[in-house]
Amino acid sequence: MLYQFKVNREKLHARLLYAIIFIPLFVDALNGMFELVQFDFSIGRLFRGLLWFFGLLFLLAKKGLSFVEIFIPLWLIHVIVWYFSDEKFDFLMELSFLLKATYFFVIYGVLAKIWQENKKKYIIKYLKLYFKAASGLICFSFFTNIGTSAYNGWGFGTKSFFLAANDIGITILLLFTFFLFNRKSYKIHWAWIFIGYLSLILLGTTTGMIASTVVVIFYALVEFFLKKMGVLKRLVIVFISIIVVLVSSISIYRLVESTPYFVNKYEKILSKGIRSDVTKWSNQYFEERSTIKAMFGEGMSSFSKNFVSYAKGEKGKKTEEGAYVERDFHDFKGAYGLLLLLILIFAYGFLFLRIIVNLCNEQTIFYFSVVLIVLLVFLHGYFAGHVFYSPTVAGILASIFVLGVTNNPNRISSE
Repeated sequence: MLYQFKVNREKLHARLLYAIIFIPLFVDALNGMFELVQFDFSIGRLFRGLLWFFGLLFLLAKKGLSFVEIFIPLWLIHVIVWYFSDEKFDFLMELSFLLKATYFFVIYGVLAKIWQENKKKYIIKYLKLYFKAASGLICFSFFTNIGTSAYNGWGFGTKSFFLAANDIGITILLLFTFFLFNRKSYKIHWAWIFIGYLSLILLGTTTGMIASTVVVIFYALVEFFLKKMGVLKRLVIVFISIIVVLVSSISIYRLVESTPYFVNKYEKILSKGIRSDVTKWSNQYFEERSTIKAMFGEGMSSFSKNFVSYAKGEKGKKTEEGAYVERDFHDFKGAYGLLLLLILIFAYGFLFLRIIVNLCNEQTIFYFSVVLIVLLVFLHGYFAGHVFYSPTVAGILASIFVLGVTNNPNRISSE
């Protein structure tokens, strides 16, 4: 009887992890298909809203105080300030942004609780499944021309059936990095590593094309300098790495050169920096707003609508809701002010510190890869956005954080 209970509990947790980690990919693809047939219904928002709600109930039922249980009361205090400080305040939009801003912490909290019952194998299994399916879909759409262009015909690349090319690109990049460095430990074939890399190139995003190639170079350097191997194997690694980087770089250069949109985009980045204009406008906006708004923010509903007048170019991501800076630090600063922003930074920083401590204690390639992934998302979130309030990225990032906060016995010297 006790054994049967344990088996049923095991199956329940496995299905729960499947729903949390892998099913969102299917939902995102279905969302894109709905848009293709002009069916106006966001199944993605509904599904993740339910995951967030039931995840929060799960955390409330468990012993101990989670970060979200601390953050939400503080957020409610800020909501009162936002309501009285700006007439553009929209509570439903704030609730939606709260879900995006805290989705990582809810998923992390749930996974951490389940992890205590040793469910690492299922997390790895569904991350691997996500990586294969997402990469495969991008490649499938590119070669069959079924799906959606990443730039609506302006430039090269496909986002398959996904609505947000940047979000799915970052997610695949995180998993590509994770499985590239831990390929042997988690038994993933080189063919899937290649398909993952190819999908990032075929997406056509800056992150997909350039960051993935930098990761490959970094991996080759780690293999060459940190792994114990003979001279012949080192020479083979150098040769293969040079071939891969040369072929990738030449291909990317030709793709960029043949597309006026990309030429203009990268010329501007090289001359001014990433999202330079919109960053300048956001800083001007922050300088002019009141002390109350600087400390408490004004809510994303008010900030996005007020910022429209400052976002004068294409890089002000204008929607029906308003305009975004598309740099996570600036968007959170605009919406939540310094107090909530610092609390979020502290929460992410605390978890990252735990991973750093594990790396120092265990000295494994596994922890090294997780630290590299976290640094990638921090840099991308700060300079180009699409990380810390993207539920697509947050679910996978939370899974990797949970793995990184736990112990892994394989030391670098023994791998």
